[in-house]
Amino acid sequence: MTTSIATPAAYSARTPRARIGYLDAARAVAIIGMVLAHIAAFVELPAPIENLVSGRSAIMFAILAGVSTTLIARSGAVTDRERLGYTNAGSSRNLLVRVGILLLIGLTLPLISAGPIIILSTYAVLYLLAIPVLRLSTRAITILAAITAFATPLLSFWLRTTWPDTGEEIIIGGVPTVLSFTSVESTVQAFRQLLFDGMYPVLTWIPFLLAGIIIGRLILNSRFTARVSATAGALLALIGYGTSWALVHFTDFMSQRIAVYRQFDSSLANASDEDLMDQFGTIAYANFGVTDTNDALSLLLAAHHSGSITEIIGGIGFTLLVLTGLALLDRYTGPLLAPFKTLGKMPLTYYIAHVIGFLVLMLTATTAPSLGMCLVFFIVIPMVFAAAWFHFFRRGPLEAVLHAAARRASTPRQAKLETQVK
Repeated sequence: MTTSIATPAAYSARTPRARIGYLDAARAVAIIGMVLAHIAAFVELPAPIENLVSGRSAIMFAILAGVSTTLIARSGAVTDRERLGYTNAGSSRNLLVRVGILLLIGLTLPLISAGPIIILSTYAVLYLLAIPVLRLSTRAITILAAITAFATPLLSFWLRTTWPDTGEEIIIGGVPTVLSFTSVESTVQAFRQLLFDGMYPVLTWIPFLLAGIIIGRLILNSRFTARVSATAGALLALIGYGTSWALVHFTDFMSQRIAVYRQFDSSLANASDEDLMDQFGTIAYANFGVTDTNDALSLLLAAHHSGSITEIIGGIGFTLLVLTGLALLDRYTGPLLAPFKTLGKMPLTYYIAHVIGFLVLMLTATTAPSLGMCLVFFIVIPMVFAAAWFHFFRRGPLEAVLHAAARRASTPRQAKLETQVK
């Protein structure tokens, strides 16, 4: 299967580039997956679905951020090289403006969140890191991605082992807010959360950014085919999740990991591993952003939100497989993806709206919501709103604001460069 899942790379710098539909669909799928993971706190989801979306949706969201940086670089392109996803001064300023806006939202939104842990601050820092990375060759970025997939989890493990948290506030699994910068100590804590000790630590999310940039470059080069994506995705998923599976099934790692739950209740003192897994399995296969420093083998367990080596490799493979599927669906059964493609054109609006939606639900619900109600409220209604909105407007509400601010920062320099080229 060699079906191309990209669009031709050649285009006029002045002609608006058609959107890549399956990427929009992928953004919607990633956020819907995160929504489903958050819904699980209110209603019971089928175990396979909860397992599928937990952790992996956030990884997909971050990888798509990397893809987006190449598209932003292309939007300000003047030379043929820049049209393939390399930054110039204008696109760098474009990204920098987005960094500032996303960081402000990412530090403010947690103050009103009633459940979802906000990823946008990490997203902002990844955009910042993308600015110098996008000047490198695709080969160099590929090498960096391979190195960081192994090195950043090890570095995170070492940092957290040699520099344990000594503050009064427990920060594992959290994210910083604007209130985190009120003192020197809290500022240090905030940077720890953001960089290597929180729910979405930048350090171990760097490989996702790099993977996204590689994918974006291949798309713009028209070299991102279904065969390449499916083969690479299957291989990486097999290496990542396969290694984790072997750790679980051929060692006593999980037996030791769940043994701690016997301390919670005296009646569990003699419980079998199977009984403990039935009761605590979901917790045992999840972390709060980082691996357990008490056992180095946790670096090989693909637990959700663990930042382990296997979760990183497997998560990139999973995203490639999803992109392959969506690209083929878009090619052969495009209308079926239409609601997802439309919703995915306003990812920031949808993400923030779902956070506010959970707050509204918490404040107004007098009884536990049903699964059907949650699906209608968080998925169906946003799809209907997106369809109606794009009937009149080109960009989503917040996307228009972000675009206008970024365009204002980058246009003067871009216009100057275009004049010089002429």
